[in-house]
Amino acid sequence: MTGYSLYIIIDDNEIDIFIASKMIEAVISNAKIRTFKNATDALESIKNYKLDVPAVLLVDINMPIMNGFQFMEEFEKLPFETQKQFVPSFLTSSINESDLAFAKTFKTIKNYLNKPLTSNSILSL
Repeated sequence: MTGYSLYIIIDDNEIDIFIASKMIEAVISNAKIRTFKNATDALESIKNYKLDVPAVLLVDINMPIMNGFQFMEEFEKLPFETQKQFVPSFLTSSINESDLAFAKTFKTIKNYLNKPLTSNSILSL
């Protein structure tokens, strides 16, 4: 069991959101899940969060309008007080080595997880 109770999934694919949500619910009994199909909307929303316990951000890389890398670039510009409320991880189907290398350039990214989300990957958070 992890110490997190809020999981925010940012992914444009409804099936991937459904799978990730169901896996989180199966592993974390008291999990609250918030989903966004658009990274721009997610970014605007998290700017207003005031959390007591950090929330997990699961961010897809390949999305239209604002991709996961662009989301993280904007996330890392947010005030530290906002950033520290979240534990961001990429959750992606990309196996591209250049994506993994670029993902490692973000100082706030904690994990690079492959889809589909599994109970082991949830517990690793």
